[in-house]
Amino acid sequence: MDAGDFRASLDALIEGGRQLPTLPVLVLQVQRALANDRSGPRDIAHLIERDPVLAARVLRLANSAAFSRGDPITTIGAAVGRLGMNHVRSLCLAVGVVRAFGNSYRRLDHQRYWQHSVAVGMVAERLTHMSKRYAQVDGEEAYVAGLLHDVGLLVCDQFFPAEFAAIEEETDRESIGRWRVETTRLGLDHGDIGGQVLSRWQLPAGVMEAVAAHHHPEGSSEKTEALTYMVWGAEALCSSSGLELPQEGIAEVAPTEVMVRLDIPSHLQEQFLADVGGIGERAREMAA
Repeated sequence: MDAGDFRASLDALIEGGRQLPTLPVLVLQVQRALANDRSGPRDIAHLIERDPVLAARVLRLANSAAFSRGDPITTIGAAVGRLGMNHVRSLCLAVGVVRAFGNSYRRLDHQRYWQHSVAVGMVAERLTHMSKRYAQVDGEEAYVAGLLHDVGLLVCDQFFPAEFAAIEEETDRESIGRWRVETTRLGLDHGDIGGQVLSRWQLPAGVMEAVAAHHHPEGSSEKTEALTYMVWGAEALCSSSGLELPQEGIAEVAPTEVMVRLDIPSHLQEQFLADVGGIGERAREMAA
């Protein structure tokens, strides 16, 4: 399939909407409630309690080694309070996307994919508190954009398996970044594809644009440049710390480049790089 045929097929998939996965209604309701300043932990808990599987995941995470503070948590309200809104948002979105795509993973390692995605979300959120250049970025938006940055890979794996496999083989053979092979073969990369899918999931435009441009942030709009660079930087730091996704090929951005671009104070850099490993442990708990 050449680039023109791929774009036509992708457009038909997105515009038709029949095959394209959608987020479960309850997940969308939780996301809206989390975005509402008047919603508290009790409101969020009431929504989560309506879904036994989601409720069980929230309780399990709250009592996991990464979040436990001794006493076991037995109620959803207490679990939401312990985890915090960002982690609840992340878990709900992850569960929603897993349900949307079902068990249709072909070449992607389900567990590794979510470990990487959750880690990038967590690191992106942390970077918003450290960057002097992009201090205006909202941490929650960075978290969500990081979590969903590779959703385009899920789309390709499910709906375009032949292209996915061919690109993976070329990426391995040439030892380059996957997104470069995708751009050559398909005319756009998995970030661009993910951004188009997110436009159907009622997520903020800034998140959609940051996902689309996370491999080429220099081309993002002035409005979304800061958020896009947070995701770009978070993925680079995760990849350099053993939290990479193998299907994406080699890491092209060094941690020092991220620190310079985001203007992270020099006295914070070494400790933060060490902290990424701990963030990875939390990501593994959330992706379990």
